[in-house]
This record gives sequence, C-alpha cells and structure tokens, in this order.
Amino acid sequence: MLYKIIYYVLIILLFVISFVFFSKVLLSIYRQGKHGRYTGTSNNFNDTAEDRRKINILDGTGFSFPLYIYQIIRYVFFGVCLVLIFYLKFTVSFSSYNLHLILCFVLLFATSTRERIGRLKLPFYYFYNYMKKINRHKYNREIYRTISQLINLFNMKGDLILGSNYIFDQVIKFADITKPIYLNMMSLWNMNKHEDAVEYFNRSMGTKDAKDLSNVFLKFDHIKTGELKLQLQHYHNNMRLEKITTRERINERNGSIIFGLSITAALIVLLNFIVIVLVLEVFSTFGSIGI
Repeated sequence: MLYKIIYYVLIILLFVISFVFFSKVLLSIYRQGKHGRYTGTSNNFNDTAEDRRKINILDGTGFSFPLYIYQIIRYVFFGVCLVLIFYLKFTVSFSSYNLHLILCFVLLFATSTRERIGRLKLPFYYFYNYMKKINRHKYNREIYRTISQLINLFNMKGDLILGSNYIFDQVIKFADITKPIYLNMMSLWNMNKHEDAVEYFNRSMGTKDAKDLSNVFLKFDHIKTGELKLQLQHYHNNMRLEKITTRERINERNGSIIFGLSITAALIVLLNFIVIVLVLEVFSTFGSIGI
C-alpha cells in the first residue's frame, strides 16, 4: 500500500513539474514571437543561416514556416500526449504506461529542429537537406533560363553598354522563385554596395551556377554586351555539359542497379533450381533405399 502511495505521489509530482515546465516554455516562445525574434522577415542581409532559421525554420528551402509556431505545435502535442497517458494511468488499467511514456519523450527528441547532437544526425537533418537539394535544383534551372535570356537580350542590343539596372530589370521581369532574391540584391546594389549584393546573391542561392553568374554581375556597367555575351555563352555551355554528364551518371547508376538486380534474380532462380534438383535426388535416393 505504501509503495502505491509513493508511486502515485511521484507521478503527480512529475505531472505538475511537466505542466509548469511546458507552460513556461510556451509563454517564452509566445513572447519571443510577439517581440519579433521569431516572426517577420529579417532585413539584415548579413544574417547567418542559423540566424535566419530562428525566424523561418525552412529557410533555404523555398518555403516559409515560423519557428515559434512549430515549437508551439510540438510542445502542445507533447503536453497533450503526457496528459492523456497520465489520465489513462489513473482511470483505467493501462499496462503499457511506461512504454508509451518513453515513446512520447523519444518523439519529442526526434522532432527537434536541431540537425545534430554530437555526431548523431537527427531526422530534421535529412529532411532539411533533402528540401534544400530540391530547391537548389529549381534555382539552377532558373539560372539556366536567366543566362539564356541575357544572351538573347545581348544579341538584340548589339555592342552597347546597357547598364546594370536595365539588365536586372529585364531579369526580374521573367524571374519566378528567384525574384525575392533579386529584389533584395537590388536593394544593396542601388546603395552602391555591389560586392555585398553579389555576396548576398551567392549566399542565398548556394549553388555553383549562381556563383558563376554573379561573377558577370560586377561587369555589367564596365564592358560591352558583346563581351558579356561571350562569357555567358561559356557559362551556358558549361552548365549544359554538366547537365549532360549528370544525366549520364544517373543513367549509368540506374543501369548498374538494374543489371545487379537482374544478376541477383538469375542467381536466385539458378539456386532455387539447384536446391529443387538436389531435394528430388535425395527423395529419389531415399525411395530406392526403402525399396
């Protein structure tokens, strides 16, 4: 009897501590969000990726989801699960109480927004990097179209020096997912911070193709369109060759996988045939001995 009393007192104490802890966490997250730490859009172009992800948990993926909302959903869900587990423990015979309690804490740990704990990679690491990879492919496709657009523009304008503002205006007209990046870059560019604008463009895109294109940006106001066209054609050809090489590697990899699966299937069929023959031979031998 005394053991049960101590047991239930400890459970109630754990519930109260958990409730107080989560109340403070939710209040803290709400206050931080209300004061703008986790809301809005950062206007500091020098913010690191970690700083930007304190505002948008999916920064760099092309999507936006405020961190404070995610944390509220996460902790509220965890708190509801704890309350439900304690309720079932006190009201009905809940034999798997300890298992569900452990699973609840494992779920809280697995949904953390941290990418690593030491050398251990958390689920968010794989999800976030997969989303960034998809977004970078989209950026590269649009950069490829932008270079093609600029080549056509330079073909029409001849050997004139068009000026960076005019060229960027033409690029922004046809930009899609990269338009916000170009607009932010133009804010720095118009303040005569060309190096900072190019650095922001490279950091926001995060691809080799973007870095190659940004090297041309600084030359818009200084050399004629004919020379710019030659450089862009060089980058354009390199990108096309890289795409062809990547496609060939993917086809080669897929071919190797299919070949390996075919060989494995053939070996399994052959092994199955050998086993069947051996089994029939053994049964035939036993039958002869019995006769």
